Amino acid sequence: MKKTIALACCVFACVFSCCSCPFPGPNNTTDKPYVFTKAFYLEPSEGTEIHHALLWEFRLLFGVVDQWQWHIELTPSPEFREWLVEDNVFELEPVLTAGYFGTVEDLNPAPDWFQVEVDTTRFNVYQSSDGRMRLFERISDGRIFMTDYGIQ
Repeated sequence: MKKTIALACCVFACVFSCCSCPFPGPNNTTDKPYVFTKAFYLEPSEGTEIHHALLWEFRLLFGVVDQWQWHIELTPSPEFREWLVEDNVFELEPVLTAGYFGTVEDLNPAPDWFQVEVDTTRFNVYQSSDGRMRLFERISDGRIFMTDYGIQ
């Protein structure tokens, strides 16, 4: 029995001292191109300016992501805006009133720079059918604020 416990301790110590897997718990990154790629599954296009980005992940043992949430603020290039909003690749639905928006709770509070509201005189607002992915396009300057989250 003592040999089994000792062997298990050695394996555990070896795994966590030799591999680059993060320990369990929350991990944050503000690496703008990385967050953009995780959010949209493509590299940032030329002409798209990423102002802010945050990706929060909660990892289990050996780096397996259990929960995640991202927020991003950007000024899109015309091509990226067409792909995101006009082609509607994420099948988002327009939100016409604040009541339609629902009460979906995020996993984490939005960062301070993510200043949005469901005011259709100031923003074009879209959300996924489950309410988790949300896009706010500020009418005055075309700046896009977007968020999504998931639980595995």
